[in-house]
Amino acid sequence: MTWVLFDEASSARTRELPGTFPFVAQAAFITEVTKTWSAPAYQLHEKAHEVLEKSTYELVDLRLSRVGRGGLARLVRYLRDLDVSYIS
Repeated sequence: MTWVLFDEASSARTRELPGTFPFVAQAAFITEVTKTWSAPAYQLHEKAHEVLEKSTYELVDLRLSRVGRGGLARLVRYLRDLDVSYIS
């Protein structure tokens, strides 16, 4: 993929300064590269969501489980779940 784009960019040089590529060739290269980002970005988002969810539950349990017989911890978890589901 990269070599094909490099060959196209090299052959597309017209009145550019030496060592530079036309904007169209740069845009094509950027578009081609970013097409492959969707799946890894989604996987990163899912993993970050898992880590954040686990960390917040642990923190809420550690700090708030004894306040109000656990009622405050339940309320905070409920509000956090509402916020995360709203964002996602």
